[in-house]
Amino acid sequence: MCLAGDWVSPALAYREFTIMPSVMIRRNKQGHLTLYVAKKDLEATIITMEFDTPDRWGGELRLDDGSAYFIEPLSAPPDLPITLRAKRAGES
Repeated sequence: MCLAGDWVSPALAYREFTIMPSVMIRRNKQGHLTLYVAKKDLEATIITMEFDTPDRWGGELRLDDGSAYFIEPLSAPPDLPITLRAKRAGES
């Protein structure tokens, strides 16, 4: 975390203050979970989800295009569709 008066490289400042995009998760007609990122006009099928149990849902999501996103795990599976904040997996 940056403190007032500390020098911070522009790259670190950008990474620390980057806004996480909103994503929408829903089920498609085939019953598969999909993730849509409006800013990238990306819609892909979720092939794996780190947590998918009655008491925990979310975590790292792997998509069929090879990319991965992370959403904070929820305490229960939500009603779909749902819009959440996500970040690319592997980003700090």
